[in-house]
Order: sequence, then C-alpha cells, then structure tokens
Amino acid sequence: MTVRRLTSADAEAFRRIRLQMLRTDPMAFGSNHADWARKSLAEIADWIAKMHLFAEMQDGRCQATGAWYRRPEDAADGRGHVIAVYTTPELRRQGLFRRIMQVLEQDARRNGVLQLDLDVSASQPAAQAGYLALGYGEVGRRPGAKCHDGAYSDTITMRKRLPA
Repeated sequence: MTVRRLTSADAEAFRRIRLQMLRTDPMAFGSNHADWARKSLAEIADWIAKMHLFAEMQDGRCQATGAWYRRPEDAADGRGHVIAVYTTPELRRQGLFRRIMQVLEQDARRNGVLQLDLDVSASQPAAQAGYLALGYGEVGRRPGAKCHDGAYSDTITMRKRLPA
C-alpha cells in the first residue's frame, strides 16, 4: 500500500470510500450520504482538484483518506483546514491514520501552512484521541453543531502548529 495525492482521475475510487465513510460514520462528517450519492463523477473530480487529498491505495481502492485545503479567510494567517479523514473499518488500528496525517501535514507545510485546524465530532472519541496523539489540541467547541437523524453532537475544533 502507498499514500499518494489523488487527482481528478481518482474520482470513482474516492467516491466509493466517501460514500462508505458517510454511511458508516455519518456523525463524523459535515456532508451527508444523500448529497454525495447524487454527485456526478465530474463534480467529485472538481472537488478533488480543489483539495490536497491523499489516500492509502491498494489495488486501485482507497483504504484511508485525508485532505487539507486553505479557506480564503485563512490564507493570510498561514492556516489550513483538515477534512475527510477516514480509514476503512477493517484496516483501523494499523497506522494508516497516522501515515495519512503525516503526509498531509508535510504537504501543508511545503505549501506554506503554519498550522492546521480541524473539526471532530464529540461523538467520535477514538478520532479525538488520534488527533491528540498527533499533537492537536482543543481550541473550541460548538455545542450541538452536528445533527444526524435528529441526534445532535458537539463539534470540537482542534489545532496543531506545524514544525518548520
């Protein structure tokens, strides 16, 4: 398996894992399954082109993903934002999360990002622990910011300053 940056040509492979992540862990993401299921491959390819999206690939399939992007309002501050971090359930606890995040952080730093922010659902304690282990710290909380099937959970904002 190898981590590499995805391109628009990887739209179908990313679509498969994106739909899986939204089906298996809907509270962990700001998007929903129905919206992504309706997206055309061209729309997904356009989304990929806007991101620094990385995946652990095996036999043409994404096994783990993670992306960062720079919001226009964050560019002057040297900040980037992490999204779409996911590992398929059968491959969890094998270091894929750490490997994806290391590559993602290195790429962000090479692109002038000084710190990365991310949002994680309070209903995802394993994800919170993973980010804490990588040096991210909580900088804020939005009570009841996520809702899935009528259940609300807090969103925790975490931040890490990237080494020079």
